[in-house]
Amino acid sequence: MGMELGAATALGFLFGFFGSMPIAGPLALVIFGRALEGKAREARRVAMGGAVGELPYAFFSFLGVAHVVERVAWFPMAAQGLAALVLIGVGVHYSVPRGAPQGGEETRPSQASQTPFWTGFVMTFLNLSMLATWGTATTIALSFAWVEPTLLGGVGFTLGAFGGVVAWFAMLIAWVGRQRQKWSPRWIRALMRTAGAALVAIGLVFAYRFLMLWW
Repeated sequence: MGMELGAATALGFLFGFFGSMPIAGPLALVIFGRALEGKAREARRVAMGGAVGELPYAFFSFLGVAHVVERVAWFPMAAQGLAALVLIGVGVHYSVPRGAPQGGEETRPSQASQTPFWTGFVMTFLNLSMLATWGTATTIALSFAWVEPTLLGGVGFTLGAFGGVVAWFAMLIAWVGRQRQKWSPRWIRALMRTAGAALVAIGLVFAYRFLMLWW
């Protein structure tokens, strides 16, 4: 039992850590953007919210629920529609010209509310494509003979995934905090606008797929 729990936790951590590395997603872009603006505290709270939002996907995927839900008739349409809304919303936010980030400024305690946490949570929780992502991850994890789709294994895998997501984004935020002073505000604005525009483009693809499924 101890070996099963340890193995599931370790695999969950690895999948959570390496699965969070792509910077092209809306959650990663928001965290990256907050860190570039010198709002490391907010970035950490967004990351924490996003990690919590992934917990049910990781847990139920480990128990095999993901493969059942994906066969529901309305699931593909709902997943495409929600993905389009999140991608386009975040993309527009970062592609619209704004003021330059203020170097060295950290969010004041009065500003550091729970809003960043819920931003990260909602963005991830509404991303139904997480079922497919974690479904693939758990399929690989369960291919190991010493990992079984049990309740205990699911708890260990989920806690490990949470730790992996948080660990990766903590490293990313710390790295951006050290490097941001070396980058010019103009370059930062151009980078964020380009990334935002890319998210809008991807979101429009999802919107097109949603409309095709609707009609």
